Amino acid sequence: QFGHQNQVVIDGVGEFGARWARFTPAPTVAGLTGLTFIYAGSGCLANQYPAELPSTDWAVVTDGGTGSGLCSFLQRVEVAEGLGASAVVIAQGSDDNPTVLSGSLDTSRPNIPAVSVGTDNAEIIKAAIGSGTTTGTVRKHPDHPGIRDGDFEAGVILHEYGHGLSNRLTGGPTVNCLGGVEQMGEGWSDYVAIAALIDPEVDD
Repeated sequence: QFGHQNQVVIDGVGEFGARWARFTPAPTVAGLTGLTFIYAGSGCLANQYPAELPSTDWAVVTDGGTGSGLCSFLQRVEVAEGLGASAVVIAQGSDDNPTVLSGSLDTSRPNIPAVSVGTDNAEIIKAAIGSGTTTGTVRKHPDHPGIRDGDFEAGVILHEYGHGLSNRLTGGPTVNCLGGVEQMGEGWSDYVAIAALIDPEVDD
């Protein structure tokens, strides 16, 4: 309801709504400014990058997809960071709803932010890159209130633990009879969370 959480700004071209990666640091409101943008195809291999990389801070735009012959989003960011990039922009999803980038953190956690933009917006950015030196910013959208981490929301934690009762122990250890269209298990877990958090002095 608040629009895109992040933003890619291409100087002289426009501002493009972007989403986030679950495995990288989040962009800040101040953002990374004065970045030179380059394009590197799928970004899966170092040899897809220009032979001469910018001497100043730079960001890379890569195509999306993780199917046959393509690497994961995480691998794209690892390659970019290894070459000295300050940020990664991955084309994935529609302009209205770019894909949230997921990836395993078992082996590494990149130190640079990655965001996703819709494929049509990515084509505009790539066209700008192709026409000459392109600079801009990767940042948290200045008008977005931010996303709270559910790990710190007691209602979320109680709801999820409540599924031990509302799904797994209802109907037997191998039967879940509270699913289906009505999703009663979700309602039961909400009730467990609400009941556990009632303050008798203010809740009636």
